This record gives sequence, structure tokens and C-alpha cells, in this order.
Amino acid sequence: MRPRLSAASGLSALLLCLTLAGCGFQLRGAQSMPFPSLYVAMSENSEISTNLKRQIRANAATELVGNREGAAAILSQQGETRMRQALSYNAAGRVREIQLQYRTTFLLQDPQGKSLSTPMEIYLTRDVTYDDSQVLSKTQEEELLWQDMQRDLVQQLLRRMSKAKPPAAADED
Repeated sequence: MRPRLSAASGLSALLLCLTLAGCGFQLRGAQSMPFPSLYVAMSENSEISTNLKRQIRANAATELVGNREGAAAILSQQGETRMRQALSYNAAGRVREIQLQYRTTFLLQDPQGKSLSTPMEIYLTRDVTYDDSQVLSKTQEEELLWQDMQRDLVQQLLRRMSKAKPPAAADED
């Protein structure tokens, strides 16, 4: 009975793979940047900066440089706002659900200060239930959500940067 079951599941897996390959599905690959070098003008202690640099080193052919002069493009963060807002209350008037809001804006420029893209504003939200009797666990959950939002922000930023005009094309405009 077992060989027949494993053969059926193997055949099902093969059929699924062939169907996905036939329809043109493919995993999203590495984001290629339209510039050969990048300077990230952000604090070295920033989690966003650290995650962004790690992703660029791992996935892109773009070289990270240590100064503005050696860079074909410069990425800078213009502002960052983290907010925590009550969404709903229970019958006793206590918070039952909160919303975490994260907003930031990035500029991508060439070394002369010319914009390579429009300002990239990223706005993320996460809703989370809240319970006064579980303050420690809800605080930890909230911290995990903030970290998840930062990872999501880095992925969105990489996708937007990959669509920016290369420095030579930006000069022609």
C-alpha cells in the first residue's frame, strides 16, 4: 500500500511542477540595480541600513562604496516616523486593537545631486490585538512586527531602486 501512495504523491508533485513551469511561473530573482556603485548615506547603526546593505551585497551586482565621490548613486533617508495608534476599544474602554504605522522617505541621487527617481515614500501598517493581561507577550509581538515592517521596507526599497533611471539615462532627461 505504501509504494502505491508514494508513487501517487510523487506523480502529483511532478504534475504540479510541470504545470507551474508550463505557465511561465518563476521565483522572483535578485533585484538588479541600474547603477554600478551605491553609497548608502544612512547611520551605520540603523537596522534598515544594515539590512539594506546585506541584501545588496547578497543579491545585486552593485558595489557598495564608502564615500559619495566613488558612487554612481547615493541613497539617503529623508525622514522616518513610527506611530502606534489605537484602532478599537472594548466595552470597558480599554484598547483592544492597535495599528503600527511606519512611514519613511528615501532619495536616490547622483553625486552631483540630480535625482535618479522621484522621492520614494514607503508607508507600512500592521494591525495587532492588544490585551492588558498579556503585556509582555504583546510587547514582544509588537517588536517582531516592527522588525517585519523594516524587512518589508527594505524589499520594497530594493524593488523601487531597481526601477530607477541609470545615471547616464537621467542625464539625458
